[in-house]
Amino acid sequence: ERFQSRVRLPLQLMTIQAGSRIQEKYQYRLTNGLLISIAERYGSADYVAKNGPDVAIQQATRNVAAALFGFSDDPNVRYLRALPEDLVSSILQKHGLD
Repeated sequence: ERFQSRVRLPLQLMTIQAGSRIQEKYQYRLTNGLLISIAERYGSADYVAKNGPDVAIQQATRNVAAALFGFSDDPNVRYLRALPEDLVSSILQKHGLD
């Protein structure tokens, strides 16, 4: 486990950052809150210990990809938190990726 040195709080094992072109394309819709929510869900020490780092990375990647496809499909859609797995599956299936 990783901890902040001074306060001994556990650190997330994953961070997600959008590139500048993606940020420009989905400005005001691809929020840090969404990316932090995905990283917290799949990068927590408990999730990684239970499922392993490979699954954690795959699930986080699926969630981000589904959000980006969702933004492309509907210019009015916004996601404030990590997408539920059923929505991720349906979006990825629509694009032939699940």
